[in-house]
Amino acid sequence: MLERSDHPSEPITDYAPPTQRLQSENTRKTRVVQDVLFGPLATLARRAGRDPLRADLHGPAAACVIPEPGSAQLAALLERPVRTRAARRRG
Repeated sequence: MLERSDHPSEPITDYAPPTQRLQSENTRKTRVVQDVLFGPLATLARRAGRDPLRADLHGPAAACVIPEPGSAQLAALLERPVRTRAARRRG
């Protein structure tokens, strides 16, 4: 709930625009999911003698990074047929 003082010239203290509140809620949800998922994985890695915070595991130079396809590669990927039942039903 918003709290106003009795003086009309004082600003509302707990106001955030709706989009900012939504982003904040999404950030909290994302953080919870990351904590639940990556916390136990980091614990397992540490117990196995690995350092989950090693610099080469994070950022654009990490082994898990997939290079962005060029426009020709992207077009080729998008032109490939999809072999799923759902796609065949629609087509």
